[in-house]
Amino acid sequence: MAAKPRQQRPQIQLLLLLPLLLLCLATISSSSSAATAVEPQPTTPLTAAAAQKALERMMAAKLYGPEEVLKLAAKPSPAPRNYKTLAQRLSSPGEKVKVVAFGGSVTAGYGLNDRRQNWAQQLTNWLAAAFPEAQLRLSNLARDGTTIAMAESCWYQYTPQDADLILIDFNLNSCSYSTCRSVVAPQIAAYENLIRRLISQAPNAALLSFEAFAFGSYNVNVAGGGTATMPMPYYNSGEDMHAMVAARYGVPLVSARDALYDLLWQEGAVQLNAALGVSRSSLLQDNKHPTHLGSRLYGRGLAAFAVRQLLSKELQEMAAGVGDQAAGSPLLQALQQQQQQQGYELPAAISPLAAQYADLPTFCAEGEAFQSYVITGENNTVDGWEWLESSFSRGCDLGNCRVVGYSSATEGKPLQIQINTAKPAAAAAAAAAADLASSRRRRSTAGSPIRLNLLVFTGARRISRDQNVGQGRLECVASCSCWPATLGAFRENSTEVQKSGITSVQVTAHPECTLQVTAAGSGWVQLLGVAVVPFFSNVALTSVDSTAMEMGL
Repeated sequence: MAAKPRQQRPQIQLLLLLPLLLLCLATISSSSSAATAVEPQPTTPLTAAAAQKALERMMAAKLYGPEEVLKLAAKPSPAPRNYKTLAQRLSSPGEKVKVVAFGGSVTAGYGLNDRRQNWAQQLTNWLAAAFPEAQLRLSNLARDGTTIAMAESCWYQYTPQDADLILIDFNLNSCSYSTCRSVVAPQIAAYENLIRRLISQAPNAALLSFEAFAFGSYNVNVAGGGTATMPMPYYNSGEDMHAMVAARYGVPLVSARDALYDLLWQEGAVQLNAALGVSRSSLLQDNKHPTHLGSRLYGRGLAAFAVRQLLSKELQEMAAGVGDQAAGSPLLQALQQQQQQQGYELPAAISPLAAQYADLPTFCAEGEAFQSYVITGENNTVDGWEWLESSFSRGCDLGNCRVVGYSSATEGKPLQIQINTAKPAAAAAAAAAADLASSRRRRSTAGSPIRLNLLVFTGARRISRDQNVGQGRLECVASCSCWPATLGAFRENSTEVQKSGITSVQVTAHPECTLQVTAAGSGWVQLLGVAVVPFFSNVALTSVDSTAMEMGL
């Protein structure tokens, strides 16, 4: 039988793609910017008495850990986005409050006996105790071993438009070894674009960035012979660049590094025991992943303290009637109107690299939905390839944590994928045309051609030390064109883990673009999915921007 694309798609695949379809329809039909496609909904103000009651109840909810440690992690934004709205909704009886979490293995609860005890759930549990009359629900979209690129190009689409609080954790998997110390670093641009996409998708939501840290050590040679143990450098993190971006968008930040750096090595053991009554091994499974108790410290301690600090300010103002007093002042009315507008409109992108991709809708096919784009033969199979789940995610029952894809270790076996690259190009053009009239786009893109980046995602895999790292050859074989590329993975420090990877090439637009991936070498390659990300090929740059782009500053 001749190979052909599947014609029927299971219902679950349509459900996974529904957010994307809704996003594209809203973008094409709207006459305003994609960032304002969903207007903020009015929330009934609390009375002063109700706000005071909510404040007292929240302050009575127990945190985990001493405040002298917890307060070190909090980096509040000078103008936190939508926290007044969040305080009102949490304090209103019967309100259904939706929390959404993005991140890697720390947020997905890797290594815990019960993954649902991850830090994001611990924070949600604290909020439920602090505001018992609200109905809280967490949608955890985190996934082990993934970088921010998949969230920025794919998973943001799964965010409910009426989300109330969005948690972001992408420091460990995206930023290390000085990869995030520049405003034009791809990971920093992706972080900024993820925030922009989330604000566009759920403009009423408050956001919180949680910065995990790798509390590892190094054995180093010292003068005169011998070795010494040194902690992970304090700067080996993306949180300093994240903090700048987060502040610009009204996103408070929580730093595990700042709270725990002086406590989690041998010289801090006494202070750690004095502060928390526990040892390092009680909090961390390894250098990165918290234990159940560590997840409790992260969620019900560090993050909950920061959120309590933010909400208490809003509730105190409502309890004091600050909003009522401002009603008669034309100046304050104008300031409040400006703040409300800024709550859902976006400023110009900080990073010139982020500006190339800012606010253009994407196409993504990954997870179970990816199967419907693969050209199969008899019995919906591909010769030499198997549909498998990664051993990393087996047993995980969170909403987005299963790592599934096509795997092959048979050299020379091709797998073909057919996608419509013309559709995201058209949606991007419509979004760009609508956005040109917006005063917030200060990096001119008028007349700039829109190009398409094709992202191909490969998965992590456990391999023995004597096994080769898998590779694949990517080609565009029909109706569209792209440069051939090698889908690579890598092994870090001769470990038994083949890391996940992302390959990016430009592709042309066509309704039936056919890609081909051919297994190469003797190692396993796992293909998780593809995304099409439109971008402006020409963005106006200042001389400062140009220098940053040239020097990687």
